[in-house]
Amino acid sequence: MFTKETAVVIPVICSVYLLIFAGFKKIIINYKVCLKLIFGWILITGLWFLIRLSVLNHLIGSAEYNIFVSIYKNLPSLLPTIGKIFLPFNLSVFPIMKDMTMFYGVFSIILLVVWFVLSEKKNLKLISFGFSWFFIFIFLTLVKPVNTVSEFSENRIYLPMFGFIFVILGLGMIRLPLKLKEKINYEANKKIIILFISLILILILSSVTIYRNKYYKNHFSFWKNATTTSPNFAFNHNSLGAMQYLNGDMENAEKEFKKALELNPEEKMSHNNLGLIYASQNKLASAENEYQEELKINPNYDNAYFNLGLLYWKKEEHKKAEESWQRTLMINPNYTDAIKYLAMYYYQQKNYKELLPYANELYRRGYNLPPEILEALRPYIK
Repeated sequence: MFTKETAVVIPVICSVYLLIFAGFKKIIINYKVCLKLIFGWILITGLWFLIRLSVLNHLIGSAEYNIFVSIYKNLPSLLPTIGKIFLPFNLSVFPIMKDMTMFYGVFSIILLVVWFVLSEKKNLKLISFGFSWFFIFIFLTLVKPVNTVSEFSENRIYLPMFGFIFVILGLGMIRLPLKLKEKINYEANKKIIILFISLILILILSSVTIYRNKYYKNHFSFWKNATTTSPNFAFNHNSLGAMQYLNGDMENAEKEFKKALELNPEEKMSHNNLGLIYASQNKLASAENEYQEELKINPNYDNAYFNLGLLYWKKEEHKKAEESWQRTLMINPNYTDAIKYLAMYYYQQKNYKELLPYANELYRRGYNLPPEILEALRPYIK
C-alpha cells in the first residue's frame, strides 16, 4: 500500500496517453467510455487516499511538506538524474545534490538534441509521451520534507527512466552520411549493426550492475559507499558510524559521528551516538553532555532519554533515571526496555504499588516475571 505509491499517478499517465495518441476529438466522440475510465480512476484513487488516511491520520504522513517549494528547490537534480540514466558511471547509493555532477546530465541532453536533429524519422507522439512519463513520475521524487537535506536515492529513478525508452523509440534511427553508409554497407548490415551495438550496451550496463552489487552486500559496505560518493551528507557519516559502533570499532565510529556534526551541527542522533561511545568508555560527564545536546535538537527522541536514564542509573542517581525512563514512555509507550527498567527500579525501592502496572504490561507482552516479583505483588493483585 505504501511502498509503490507512485502508482497513484498512473491514471494521469493514462490520460496523457489518450490525449497524445487518441487526440481530443476522439475523446469527445467516445466520451462515455472516457467518463467510465475517469470515474473508475477517481474511485480507486479516493479509496487509496481513505485507506492511507486511516493508517497515517494524514494524507501525506507526519512530516511537514511544502510541495511546490520542494519541487522548485529540487528541480536542478533532474540534470544529474538524466545523466545517470544515460551514463551510469558516477553513481552513489545515497547522494545529495551537492555531491552530484552536472556534466553527465548536460552531455546526455546534448546527445538527445543531436539525435533528434539527425533522426531519420521522428515519432513526436512517442517522444512526447516518453518525456511526459519521465517528468510525471520524477516530480513525485522531488517532494521532500521541509527543513531536511534532500537525498536523491537512485532507486527512485527506475520507474521514471522507462519514459526514455519511449523517447528513444520515438527518435528512431540516426541519419548517417551517405559515404559512411556505403562504407559499412549499412542497408545490408543494418540488423547486424543494431544487434552489435545493443550487445555492447547490454554488456557495459550489466558489468556496471554486477560491479555495484558489492555495495549492497551488507550495511557496512552500503554506508561506506555512501560516505565515499556523497561525502557532504551528514546522514551518511552518522549511519556509517552506527555500523562501526555495532561492529565494536569505537574509534572510527566516533570520527564519523563528529564528521556528521561538523557537516550539520543539528544532525539528529549523532550526539546520542557519541554519548553511547563515551558511556561505554566510562566518560560519564561527556556522555551526559552529548545526550543533553541531542535532546536540544531532537526533544522527542526516546532513545536519548532512555540512554540518559541508564547513565543516571550508573551514577546511582536513581530518581533522575526514573524521570528519564518515564519521559521515554511518554514519547513512546511501546518502549519495552524502559518498562523493564522502571519495573526493576520500583522493585528495588519496594514500591510495589508503582511496580504493578509495569509488571502487568510486561506480562501482557509475554514476559515471564521472576517468582520474587510475583510474590511481592501478590497482596496487590485482586
